Amino acid sequence: MVIFITATRSKTIVTGTELDLAIRQTSARGDGAIPSPLGVLGRRKAALKQLLVGMLIFDSVFRLWQFAMGITLESIYRLRFPRLSAVSSSFRDATLAMLFPVECRVCGAMVESLRDGVACSDCWQQVEQKIERIRAGKNLCVKCGIPLSPTSHQDERRCGRCDDLAFSFARACGVYEGALRESVLRLKRHPKVSARLRELLKYAVDELQEKQANNSIIPVPLHFDRLKERTFNQAEIIANELAAFTGLHVDTASLIRAEHTEKHRAGMGARERARSLEKAFQVRAPRLVENKSILLVDDVMTTGSTANEIAQTLLNGGAQSVNVLTLARAASEFIL
Repeated sequence: MVIFITATRSKTIVTGTELDLAIRQTSARGDGAIPSPLGVLGRRKAALKQLLVGMLIFDSVFRLWQFAMGITLESIYRLRFPRLSAVSSSFRDATLAMLFPVECRVCGAMVESLRDGVACSDCWQQVEQKIERIRAGKNLCVKCGIPLSPTSHQDERRCGRCDDLAFSFARACGVYEGALRESVLRLKRHPKVSARLRELLKYAVDELQEKQANNSIIPVPLHFDRLKERTFNQAEIIANELAAFTGLHVDTASLIRAEHTEKHRAGMGARERARSLEKAFQVRAPRLVENKSILLVDDVMTTGSTANEIAQTLLNGGAQSVNVLTLARAASEFIL
């Protein structure tokens, strides 16, 4: 006997063999009830969903274990089995898109890949195209990295605004807007760096290392009260990612935020920001910074007041030099 029963809502076909098996199982139980084909389909769908969720949970636990152990098995896996890694990533992305659809925080479209984080690939392409235009221009302030007027053709140029700032060099992954802005805001609430951000970080730190080699990484510290409120320091999350690329030590012991300053408001000028940060930071372990070149890490640079205050504090504590790397630079600094 061959029977085909079509379930319209689920768009799935059950064969007569499967129905016969269900009837025999019911007869063996002796309750006389014949199970609905839709019930069989529902159980299958639920089992598949449980399997997929279980795989995602296993993947998350494995990644946490990697982070705790300080190893990079994922990188080894990608190098040795690139095709299998690509298939695995595609399957994971398709599963996430089906079970946990996410809207792009910028344009509202669907985020189709886990590596993109909170923004879709189109919005990330806009960010990357702008970064490429900035890099292609090659007319940047040699110290702080902001684009300059194309009128001069000198090899070594300065914007003039960063001459008195204490750090040696400063670079950012990109402009604080679009997909990069939303990713930075997300990082303030969730300690997870997307693969897209990781790629931008690697390029930026490689460029900065070419300017001057660094000996250790110091994330901009939070005051204890703010750290207690937020439970993690986003600058430290970024620093750990950079440590994986460079092999540098992340130093969270040398520098502390001694004063609990108010949050900088939009529109605050450089002088006002600088006054609010006076004596806000202290070096409590000078021996860890003495005669070293420090890479200072934060999420966003606006006027450079925070970076300048910390750089001056570290130099006074014995550091040889301080370089700055941030995920983003305020859009007002870029005229493109």
